[in-house]
Order: sequence, then structure tokens, then C-alpha cells
Amino acid sequence: MAQANQELLFAVSQIHDRLADLYSEALPAATAGWETDGLTQDNMGRIGGGVSVQVQYMFNDESGEDYLYRSVTIGLMSDSPMLSTVMMLINNPMYGSGRAVTVEGCKAAEEWDGEHGKLQFVIDNRVLVTIDCNGLSSREEMREWAGKINFAHLKKVIAS
Repeated sequence: MAQANQELLFAVSQIHDRLADLYSEALPAATAGWETDGLTQDNMGRIGGGVSVQVQYMFNDESGEDYLYRSVTIGLMSDSPMLSTVMMLINNPMYGSGRAVTVEGCKAAEEWDGEHGKLQFVIDNRVLVTIDCNGLSSREEMREWAGKINFAHLKKVIAS
């Protein structure tokens, strides 16, 4: 029985690794002036399961005396027990700290303080998308990053 359990856990780990690869294909490539530090993938077995992928984009403009550091981190998390809590916060604005908005037809929670922002939404009740940003000029610029995600690809992976 112990051997069968180990083989099952190995198979689940392989599936999560494959899902992480597929999810990462939906994340945007760095555009002109932006760099990325690469992709981070996590098989979240130690916190109850799930898959997590994340990439950080950085824009450094050191050309003038007004040094500006801008960053955007986009993370995708699926099949995690934490999703139900986040979905409750997004679907009921009374519990969340963000403003209720819509992103690609999904209910979203948006936080913006003029320089830092966070946007969270769930796609098809399976994938949590989190966008954290620093140094962007507006909440609209933050939403533009959400629009760079390949939603069609994500929905295809979720449906498969």
C-alpha cells in the first residue's frame, strides 16, 4: 500500500508540473523596456495542493535624475484550497479590501493607492490570477497587464 501511495503522489506531482508548464504559456512575454527575472513554478503539496506559477517584470529607467523603478508580478494559482477563501472575498465585496471591478468577464478585486496596486480574479472557479505592481502610473496601466494574459489559452487548459 505504501508503494502505491508513493506512486500516486509521484503521478500527481508530474501532473502538477505539466499544468505549471501549460499555465506559464499564458503569461505575457516581457515587452520593450521591461525585463523578467524568469518564471517561478511551485507544486504546492506542502500547503494542501495546487499549482503556482509567477513571473516578475521590471522596468528600470535610470536615464535621468528622476529614478523610477516599476515592477509587475503576475501569478497564477490553481487547484488550491486557498481558492475558496479568495473567491469569497472577490465575490462578496463586503469582506474584501479592494474595489469590485470586472476583468475579462471575471469579478475582480482591485486595490490602488496611487503608486502600488493589486488585482485579483478567478477564472472559471479554478485559477486565481494575482497582479501586484509598483510604480505604475495608473490603475488602468495595471489592468493593461491583465489584458496581456492569454485568457483563451488558460481557459483551454482549465477545460482539458
